[in-house]
Amino acid sequence: MKTQVLFLGFVSGLSYSIAQTCNDGFESNSFAGWQGATGTNAGNYSITITGTTISSPRFSIEGVATGTIICSNSVSNPTVYQPLPANGFGQYSARIGEYNVAGMGVEMITYSFVPSVNDTNFLFAYSTYLQAPGHSPTDNPYFVIGILNANGDTIPGSFYKYQTGTFSTLGFDTSACGYGLYFKPWTIRGVNLSSYAGQVVTLFAVNADCYYGGHYAYSYIDIDCDGVLNVPATSNLVLNAKSEEGATYLWNTGATTPTIMIASPSPNSIYTCKVTLPANYNNQTFYVSYQIIGTTNIESTPKTITSFIYPNPANDKLYLNSIKSFKLINALGQIVKSIEISENTEVVDITNLPEGIYFTQSIDINNNNHFDKLLIKRK
Repeated sequence: MKTQVLFLGFVSGLSYSIAQTCNDGFESNSFAGWQGATGTNAGNYSITITGTTISSPRFSIEGVATGTIICSNSVSNPTVYQPLPANGFGQYSARIGEYNVAGMGVEMITYSFVPSVNDTNFLFAYSTYLQAPGHSPTDNPYFVIGILNANGDTIPGSFYKYQTGTFSTLGFDTSACGYGLYFKPWTIRGVNLSSYAGQVVTLFAVNADCYYGGHYAYSYIDIDCDGVLNVPATSNLVLNAKSEEGATYLWNTGATTPTIMIASPSPNSIYTCKVTLPANYNNQTFYVSYQIIGTTNIESTPKTITSFIYPNPANDKLYLNSIKSFKLINALGQIVKSIEISENTEVVDITNLPEGIYFTQSIDINNNNHFDKLLIKRK
């Protein structure tokens, strides 16, 4: 499927000079691995490119030091702001475009990578801020995000465009700052990239001021490669899976709301939400998983779990030593193996399980609980 946006030819040409393994977002506090361009809005989704560098003030990395997004408080809830970074997406998120700087400016960034078996449940998040002039909708500010395959075609279920004056702004909030500014709170999207493992794919985002030069737009984005968001174990922890207006939600706790609150989360526990988008997005389904971390962060490349469960990464078998109860959970929060063990050592056959990230939940013979991350990877 070719996306009907004229700048995609440029995005495709820009992106393939860098192809790398996926790294989560902007955690180096930089745009390392990303490419960018600036230009002007030439109308009807075409762009006149004026530069191919990522630089301030039109691009910025912002995070915990900034704390919240400017003008992200709504008329209906003026004391609540959108957080920085996006919840669960690390310490930093990226901004493209400028607040309160009107013009015809356009900012684009791309990130090309080769998905591995760890990245098949790819997540991205964004929050966009658009003024609403009284122009023809195609001349208004807009934000576009999506993923291209190696042929430059959009990957199904990955492309989203928001523009004031159109149906796409359903669910936007009116900013308490005024100025005809509307915004989309942090929104999470998921794309299954299992069909693209080993191939180059490119995430792109485009932020555009209005065609007539009198109104502005700015947007924030972030990504997570393996689809598991790590958050610290704090009291009354709020987990967010909010996506498009009209989406439905089903958490592994049984909750059906976009967000849930965990009063006393246990380190290494896992919460997963199945998100189903409304009919105008073809009822696309994806999963958002949160892992609660304690004093030790979960590494992106796991090492040996413990002396009780090995090896890690695993191929076709897992060996359980001094374990009396064992569960293996996939990235969707589903239990795929559950074993009560009477022998000192047990061998678990995992040849029927697909490659990817899993979690182990076990109790040893001394009644200690263990929660760990496991990678199934085959040569």
